[in-house]
Parts: sequence; structure tokens; C-alpha cells
Amino acid sequence: MSYYQEYCRLFLANQVLTNQMKELVYEKNELTIRLIKLEKRSEDLSEDELNEEEIEEEKKKRIRRQAKLIDRSYICPYESCKKSYGTEGSLNQHIKLKHPKTI
Repeated sequence: MSYYQEYCRLFLANQVLTNQMKELVYEKNELTIRLIKLEKRSEDLSEDELNEEEIEEEKKKRIRRQAKLIDRSYICPYESCKKSYGTEGSLNQHIKLKHPKTI
């Protein structure tokens, strides 16, 4: 394997890890905010009210990122396909569904 190919492989691996770190930091921040809110509520509410509040929280829909806010850095490696995705998992799913013969 040439040095340039190894460089490209490592560069792409670094990009994947960087994007995963960004997603994890974002998720950590959201969880921290949620934890702070829950701790504040638990101080104010009695135990019965807290249980009712937790049930309501579980029923709420998950808030998703808007499509325009997703960094689409995972590009399909097939020449005839120009699709890009925000996560490695989404790209892998695309490859399995749209390019099954080439795997």
C-alpha cells in the first residue's frame, strides 16, 4: 500500500472519528441539560408528582435534528452514486440496500 493510500485511509478514519465525537458531545450536552432540569424538578415535586412527570416525559416524542442542520460528511463511495449521509450507520444501510451486489 502506498503512503498516499495509507494517508487517505487514515484521513477518512480521522474524519469519521471526529464526526462521531461531535455527535457524542452534542448528545452529552443534551443529556446534561435534561439532567439539570430533572434534578430541579425533583427538588420541587413530591414523589407522586415526580412519578407522573416521568411517565409523561417517556411518552413525549423524541426531538430530531432538522435535515438542514445535519453535517453530511459520509459520502457513498460508488462512482455512480452521489448520496451523502450524516452518520456512518445511515451510509452503511444505504450501501446494503442500494448496492447489495457489490458487497
